[in-house]
Amino acid sequence: MSAPLISVVAGTTYAFEVEWSTEDAERSTPVDLTGATARFVIATAARDLVELTEADGITITPETGALAVRIPPLATVGWEPTDWNGARYELRVTLGRDVYSLLIGAARLLDGVIDD
Repeated sequence: MSAPLISVVAGTTYAFEVEWSTEDAERSTPVDLTGATARFVIATAARDLVELTEADGITITPETGALAVRIPPLATVGWEPTDWNGARYELRVTLGRDVYSLLIGAARLLDGVIDD
């Protein structure tokens, strides 16, 4: 599923949450993520820039189908915006034997206005 451009300010936290659900004619039902694993990557063709799992930045709430992704400030320190030219991101979930790409889109790194 295509997702919007994400703009990360270097040296700051970037966080978002998605809720995965199925939709039928009557209602939306959260996907049960019990036993699921997740991986979030921002990469260019040349290299991975950010890689997160449940061990270091993804929180899965199985009963609500929610996945919270948190990129810590240190993950973007030292990169220049030009290092991220052509960067793309993807959020994948493994559930049983199946692998799902929930989000995929473009990413960019911005210099902050405040110089710490």
